[in-house]
Amino acid sequence: MKAADHYFELIGLHKNFGGLSAVRDLSFHIEQGKITSLIGPNGAGKTTVFNLISGQLPLDKGNILFKAKNITFLPPHKIVDLGIARTFQDLRLFQKLTVLQNVLMGLQNRKGEQILRALMGGKALTEEERADLQKAYDLLGLVELGPKSGELVENLSYGEQKLLSLARVLATDAELLMLDEPVSGLPLGEVDRMLKLIQDLVKQGKTILVVEHNMEAVMGISDWIIVLNFGEKIASGLPAEIQKNQEVIKVYLGV
Repeated sequence: MKAADHYFELIGLHKNFGGLSAVRDLSFHIEQGKITSLIGPNGAGKTTVFNLISGQLPLDKGNILFKAKNITFLPPHKIVDLGIARTFQDLRLFQKLTVLQNVLMGLQNRKGEQILRALMGGKALTEEERADLQKAYDLLGLVELGPKSGELVENLSYGEQKLLSLARVLATDAELLMLDEPVSGLPLGEVDRMLKLIQDLVKQGKTILVVEHNMEAVMGISDWIIVLNFGEKIASGLPAEIQKNQEVIKVYLGV
């Protein structure tokens, strides 16, 4: 990848927790319209990197650039406003709300809350609110959850909840999607379903950054792979290159 392709870039990131260095002098960039995977053994610092990018954690040192704009010190909601949104390993769904209500909560500028209040109060929706409501239904159709729009989230399967989590992120209209273990814990058939959906999103113009432990999935969908170990980048390259990298084989793949 050339410098001209630096759509998103981390420069010299450092993050310490007490005396422990979780991320150390980490730099990498990702290309627009591609799937980049961030891999490494447990404790490598992958989720910490996601938390730093999304503003969930403050950096100790370094810079984060998105489309040449420095977003290093922005709060999470400002980062989402600029077009970067993420999922979480623990999903963070509202279990006692319906599937549709969860997607509406992903709309920016509290639009979803306004729609919910209007619906609950029996008030007529504005034209903009009707459009946003239709958008939520369309996103549920995209992830094949349309028939379950009125179901409480707690009644969904784990795989369905993962799809809902993705739909809620899509509701933000973010162009860079950070997916934290999107296929972890899914049975084979649902893994294939999720991977196809991720690839389809790229075809629709999204850029994807993935943290994932399923190496078969990573090698199957990634355009570029970055490997971390103890908070440092030890390799980056095409899937075929990473599979042959001796340091990666030694510290991560275990073969």
